[in-house]
Amino acid sequence: ALLLGASPALAGNKLKKASDAELITALSDSDKGTRIDAAKLIGDRKVAGGVAALLPVISKDDDVGVRMAGVRALLEYAGDEATNALQTVFLDEKQDGTVLARALAGLIKRDATRAQDGVPYYLARYRKNAQEFNLELLSALVTINRPDARDLPLVIVMDVGQPKKVRVVALDTLETLKHPGIAEAYFALLGDDEKVLKLRCIKGLSRSGLPADRVIAGLS
Repeated sequence: ALLLGASPALAGNKLKKASDAELITALSDSDKGTRIDAAKLIGDRKVAGGVAALLPVISKDDDVGVRMAGVRALLEYAGDEATNALQTVFLDEKQDGTVLARALAGLIKRDATRAQDGVPYYLARYRKNAQEFNLELLSALVTINRPDARDLPLVIVMDVGQPKKVRVVALDTLETLKHPGIAEAYFALLGDDEKVLKLRCIKGLSRSGLPADRVIAGLS
């Protein structure tokens, strides 16, 4: 240990005794573990000037773990400055999907209107998104309740190239929004191997109000 330098644990303990100014400086440290610890402590302490210091780190740091730590730290702050910062992160198209998902979750809890335009925009590009981000977007769509965007979950359900988990959450979203075309989603998932999902689709079709011959054709 003496030859190789201080361990991450020792570095973290040292930072606990650091001043606020030293924590902000540590956000630029060459060791990613130090940067993560610094971001966490800045959030825990709600360091003055911390939001302004965290934003460029979240935007530019090479390590996604550091960027995630920065977003988590932002969530510890109250007020418009932190909410504005979360919105800035959410609207950064170049950001990693896991970071975007975390920023969106925080933004929805604080002020869902800040995500009114971003959620439909990103959902329309769902094939480019990380799975975690798509799941968060679908959940957010229910909260913001944009009628002009409610067809997007139906498109996702119909896309057999999407992960099953994403398609099922898209179905959840359609049911919550009471989408008039939800029968198409049930048909799309009716052939799934999972018994519970298959039964869900059968029951959904039985309540869909579609002509009997169409339902029977699908079930046969």
